[in-house]
Amino acid sequence: MLTKGILGILVSITWLSSHVFFSKSYDRFQEPYIPPPKAIQYLTAGFKVQTADAFWLRAVQDFDYCSKKIAENVCEGNSWLFSVLDLSSTLDSRLEPVMYQTGGLALSILVGDIEGAATIFSRGVRVYPDNWQIIYGAAYHALYEEKNKKKAAKLYLRAFENGAPSWTQVLAARLASDEGEREFAEKVLEDMIAQNKDENLVKRLKTKLEETKSQKH
Repeated sequence: MLTKGILGILVSITWLSSHVFFSKSYDRFQEPYIPPPKAIQYLTAGFKVQTADAFWLRAVQDFDYCSKKIAENVCEGNSWLFSVLDLSSTLDSRLEPVMYQTGGLALSILVGDIEGAATIFSRGVRVYPDNWQIIYGAAYHALYEEKNKKKAAKLYLRAFENGAPSWTQVLAARLASDEGEREFAEKVLEDMIAQNKDENLVKRLKTKLEETKSQKH
């Protein structure tokens, strides 16, 4: 009897927390989005996978939402989107690879949460060590957003070893020798555009591609 009572309380708390999060988040023009309570991961009553899926679906609805901008296309760390993706992948780390690939890129390119994107990509690479698309996305983020050539070189080489285009091996070598990546910048962005179907992501990537091309002149 006591066990059922405790379980009932936990389920109620989980439902109420999720209700506040899901319902208040719809009106993005009236008040800031509410990050999901981290305690939810301990209150799923055996439904971790289902809860993770629910939060992932919620995140997809607003991939471009930035809770607090600190510059153009740059969001303050620990963004709303990161909070949702972090909870979802904590509840179920074996979510589909697209969660890490697309979610990481959304944080990196649409929201500009550099730290959050690095965390999601790192988790994705750890969970899916042979998925070159995730590793490729992580390499892009390391190179263009984190400005970490050494980290990017290792990731591009790892992506190549797991099926990425052969030119990524050359880029890895050049980055490792600190010869620069300018001649490969357009190729990287063009490949990223070809790989993604999300309209907002593609639009932002095309803008970056145009900016890269303009730097030649």
